[in-house]
Amino acid sequence: MLVWWPDLNKWFRESGVLDYATSRTVIDPDAFTLFAWLPKTGFVLWSAYFLLIGHTVLLLVGFYTRVQAIGVYVWCTSFQHRNLLIFDEEDYLFRLFAFLLILLPAGKYFACDNRPQSDRPTHPMWPLRLAQLQLALVYVSTACEKLRGRDWVNGHALYYASRLDGVFGRFPVPGTFLESLFLMKFLTWTVLALECFMPTGLWFTETRRWAIASAISLHLAMEYTKNLFLFKWLMLVSLTLFMKPISRWRITLISKKPNQL
Repeated sequence: MLVWWPDLNKWFRESGVLDYATSRTVIDPDAFTLFAWLPKTGFVLWSAYFLLIGHTVLLLVGFYTRVQAIGVYVWCTSFQHRNLLIFDEEDYLFRLFAFLLILLPAGKYFACDNRPQSDRPTHPMWPLRLAQLQLALVYVSTACEKLRGRDWVNGHALYYASRLDGVFGRFPVPGTFLESLFLMKFLTWTVLALECFMPTGLWFTETRRWAIASAISLHLAMEYTKNLFLFKWLMLVSLTLFMKPISRWRITLISKKPNQL
């Protein structure tokens, strides 16, 4: 959210690059945004922005967690639907997980809402399953799109991507990889195979560790080589949906009853 600060007026104010009336012509007319009813002034814009920041900070510390998650979701949706042209799939994923946090018992652990209890109550399992399904669908849709593309199937995709100066080349990569068509094909097919494996591998105990390790390796490799902002880190954090931490501060995710957590 903080990266919007320097250009908030440019992207969201009436005097900026896209006034409200024009913004509605490039989006579904039924797309929800609070800016449809709020006055189109700079004071209101900045007030809404600081409300979003406030909800985000309070969500982080877990103060009335569910209320803050609702606030983050509503304001995040409102800003995204105010100027859809500057957002991409990464931003939509932020919004989706903000919605899922409304349903999850996020305030019960490591939050101000948490209260010491000798017998911690259980919670329905379906919100966690819904979040897990969302993460799996990200990998499913990515794999399906790649399989539809000729360049991924014939192994040329990463060779072409490595020539896009604006996207590739964040940190140095050995020229041996970039100039070898054989190695680029091997890496392309490896990425494709991993993304086909992860949606199913995450669900089974026998393959979950391998799937998580594959996903971590893939996203860290993307972070090293590509300029994709925060998408990789959001996906890495989301992998915790399939983990069960075991320590002195253990969080018991799955109770004896299969339909509760």
